[in-house]
Amino acid sequence: MADKDNKVVGFEFKILGLTNEEMELQKVATNMKAINKEIQDINKAVKNQNGLASHDQNQRLAILNKELGIAKTNHKDLEVQIKSVEGSVTRMKARLAELTEQYNNGSAALREKLLPEMNKYQAEISKAEQAHGVFSRNVGNYANSIKKVFMELVTGGVVIAAATKLFEGMKEAIMSTTFAIDAMNTVTAVSKQIFYDLAINQQINIDKIKTAIEVQDELNKLRVQQGFDVLELSKINREEQAVREESMDRTKTHTERLELLNKVIELESQKTKIKVNDLKEELSAKEKLFKQNTADEDLFLEILAIKAKINDTYAAEDQAMRRVSSQRTGFIKEEHDRRVNELAEIFKVAIVLLYL
Repeated sequence: MADKDNKVVGFEFKILGLTNEEMELQKVATNMKAINKEIQDINKAVKNQNGLASHDQNQRLAILNKELGIAKTNHKDLEVQIKSVEGSVTRMKARLAELTEQYNNGSAALREKLLPEMNKYQAEISKAEQAHGVFSRNVGNYANSIKKVFMELVTGGVVIAAATKLFEGMKEAIMSTTFAIDAMNTVTAVSKQIFYDLAINQQINIDKIKTAIEVQDELNKLRVQQGFDVLELSKINREEQAVREESMDRTKTHTERLELLNKVIELESQKTKIKVNDLKEELSAKEKLFKQNTADEDLFLEILAIKAKINDTYAAEDQAMRRVSSQRTGFIKEEHDRRVNELAEIFKVAIVLLYL
């Protein structure tokens, strides 16, 4: 795996590295032409259809327009890079963006290998920006450093004032990246735990704050995972719809149609498993918090709502399974009737031959 990752990095650097921007610019320009051509072809086809676009055509146009927007942005960025000098902030930002993409899509081994170089560029860019008054970088470090900050704030006894100041200072930079959102969620969870302890117990419990941080870490990771799961569920839904439609094809054999229904059942089970696993992970995390904050009514209601969602998910699967079962029964009846009719025809022929 390590060798494979090294080969991938080498290839990406050769194609996308800072010494090949013009090559990449040409690729992006060619891609933009191809996208524009396909958009024109679809629009021409729609015009021939009296201006009425099909669902597939509208869907494809939406995808193409999105891709075109991304390509235009990449084209503009590359033009800026080509005009910038080696070692400039623009070049370093471009390289950091490239490394970040490889990091997000790579294996654990590749991520570990890329991290030192990413940190190096992050530090150099931050230093250059701070030289002219820009301090919004390093947002990604908040998620980890905020834990240490809050522990020090608790010890120093200046939690409320310092937290307020921290919120104001982070406000602008905190609302975009995953790291930043994680940090804000952690700040909120810790603040809530501190205020809860002061209100209910009139003292701050460090162990409970640590638990709040750990639970929020779990919820942060789950939030990102749920985003990927939404995409996976969308793919499964599309596949299931196609399989259902194929199962209605009367030109297929009885066995083939039943196999397709079995596939529908399998896909329904996959969807339920993904949904329920996400809900159970969220439930487990919030139940840990509730054990130490049993007077938190909002948290208690959130837990009940998650349990209700789990029940609803299972109920939806049961309903889908009943529909499939009904279809299966219909297929079996169709096959039975067909065979009965075939036998009846055979007996008719036999009787005619008997009396000849």
